[in-house]
Amino acid sequence: MPPAAMNVVDRIAHTNRWSCRHPGEKLLLGGGLLLFGITLPVIPGALLILVAAISATVLAAQVRFCEYFRLLLAPIGFLLISAVALAVSVKMDAGAPWVSVSMHSAAAAAEVSVRALAAMASLLLIVLTTPLTNLLAQLQRLRLPAPILEVTLMMYRFVTLTMGVAEGTRLAQANRLGYSGGRRSIRSTGMLAATLLPRVLDRARRMETGLAARCYTGELRTLSSPRPLSPRFVAAALALHVVIVAASLSWHIAEPLW
Repeated sequence: MPPAAMNVVDRIAHTNRWSCRHPGEKLLLGGGLLLFGITLPVIPGALLILVAAISATVLAAQVRFCEYFRLLLAPIGFLLISAVALAVSVKMDAGAPWVSVSMHSAAAAAEVSVRALAAMASLLLIVLTTPLTNLLAQLQRLRLPAPILEVTLMMYRFVTLTMGVAEGTRLAQANRLGYSGGRRSIRSTGMLAATLLPRVLDRARRMETGLAARCYTGELRTLSSPRPLSPRFVAAALALHVVIVAASLSWHIAEPLW
């Protein structure tokens, strides 16, 4: 994920069509798709979930497809590398390595990749349509322990801070022609990596001091306006889940008869 991706996620979460909806509705829709994506058969279950999650995010929530696709590029890259590692096997024969790909390993790699992509799309459905404060408030109402919420918020803030410092430092180096050549780019990247951790720790220490000055007691509270649950949205989400489960089970039952 690029350094500015976290800011893009925040902006999309606050400006999409579903940003003002009750977070429980989106947790129900995306969480159900995520659960069924890892339990139902890949064909057609994971494929249907992938299409449903992308359609809900891009068409219903009106997230721009170009931004959505950019956020998916990094997971897709990892999936491709993992798929190659699963599909390709290296064996030693007479002291020489032999690379082979079998139908079974290729099918297993494709199955794992499609299932992981469907799960990622379901997770992005929740992340890109729900601001973090609303999501944490909903989890608090669901009685999630306060220490878990605090660690989640602090880690999110720390990751955002790290990306912001890295992007600012890289931009300053680029303005001084630090990436004008191959050798300069390697040197600038090394300097960025060497100075990133001390700067982030210093910023984190300042944040800790600021919290202590505001009488921080171990719990971070956020304000969120109450939003009513939409019965139509809940019914539509449950109906989508039922349709996907029914289609997957019907396909799985009818497949041996073909």
